[in-house]
Amino acid sequence: MLLNRNIKENNKNAFYHLVIGLIFIGMTLWVYFKGENKPNGVDQFDWVYIFIFGMVGVFFSFKGLSSIFRKAYILVDEERIAIKPDETTKSETILWNDIEAIRQVEKNFEILKKDGSSYIIYFSYFKYENAGDLKEAIIDMASTKGISIQE
Repeated sequence: MLLNRNIKENNKNAFYHLVIGLIFIGMTLWVYFKGENKPNGVDQFDWVYIFIFGMVGVFFSFKGLSSIFRKAYILVDEERIAIKPDETTKSETILWNDIEAIRQVEKNFEILKKDGSSYIIYFSYFKYENAGDLKEAIIDMASTKGISIQE
């Protein structure tokens, strides 16, 4: 069973986060250039504003851009299992050739690799519908590949 699903939740506020971040970065530049035109230059209060506005601007810009460009997906095919549960976690790809066995630990799957390492798929990270489909796809593909699933 092939499973290829984009599980990224649509974030309606991503564009607004990006705009707010760019506004704060613009305010940072405005305070800096306004301070440069003073006879004494940029004073300590201006630096505090520059720091605060800059940090808020970078934070919101990064938050908006990451929501726009990062992905979350599930992919189970003939070659691999690739999982990225949300935008902030790292993607994990496991080739079927590297899997020795799959063990069911409570409601999760622990994938035992041939090199002795293991990876646990936490189904609680996913919505109920996606978790059920992922579990079914792994069981189906493991039986096709001849990999045992221990309970």
